[in-house]
This record gives sequence, structure tokens and C-alpha cells, in this order.
Amino acid sequence: MSLGTNDFLENYYTICGRRSQFTIQQYQDFLIGLAEDFVKKLYALGARKLSLTGLSPMGCLPLERSTNFMHPNSCVKEYNDLASQFNGKLDQSVAKLNGELPGMKVLFSNPYDLLLQIITAPSLYGKFDLLFITLHTSKIQNIRIILNFNKICF
Repeated sequence: MSLGTNDFLENYYTICGRRSQFTIQQYQDFLIGLAEDFVKKLYALGARKLSLTGLSPMGCLPLERSTNFMHPNSCVKEYNDLASQFNGKLDQSVAKLNGELPGMKVLFSNPYDLLLQIITAPSLYGKFDLLFITLHTSKIQNIRIILNFNKICF
């Protein structure tokens, strides 16, 4: 089970309504609460093993890098910091769920560090031509997204 990337990038940062309802800390707690409730419902249905996957360095997604006008083609630090912080909360939530639900084994899977290392030090893993291609082809789509965002929020 995974959650978070679209919840933050689309529902919090892109759609203005969520930001007027929650601070970023409150929104993190809101999502954690939804995840906990969902896991408890799965448990009630008989689930006893579950992997809960944290956030990747979402500030390094091709869309975010290609629309980072302050630091072109660089990762968005704010989004990466948020992902790291959210993963810490999610890890704590998994420990809590394992303590509350007898016989349940929830595993927290954290892709953040490995993926960030692949992105920031790709030579350690071989050549990554695909990353450039993805960034290049995303620019046309990003222009349309930014224009739509300006219509919604301003």
C-alpha cells in the first residue's frame, strides 16, 4: 500500500482548497490518520501482513524538476524535505499499528534514500539516459499544467 505523492503534489500544492483547510503539518497528520484507518479496516477483514510504502524524493520527479524555475532541472528541496518528514511519521505510525493490532505485521518500506542516491549519484548505478528523455518530454506537458494552475488559483 502506498500513499502520499499525489496527495501532496496534486491535492495539497496544486488544488488551493486543501491549503486553506490544513497547514502542511496538519495535512501530513490527516493522511497518516486515513492510512491508519484503512489498515485497521483491512485488519478487520482478515489482513495480517501488509507493506506500507513511504514517499520517494518527490521533489526529484521529472515534472517537479522541469518546473523548478528557481533552480532549473534541480530537485525541489521543499518537496524532498516534506517527503522525508512524512516518511518519519509513517514509520512511527507503522510501529504504532503493529503494537495495537494483535497478529498484524505491517512493514514500512522506505524508498527515499535509495532513489535519492540513484538520482543524485547516477554514475554509481550506470548510465541513465532515460532521465534526460523524461525531463525533456515533460516540458510541453508542464506548460499546460502551469497555465491550468494559474487559472484555478489566481
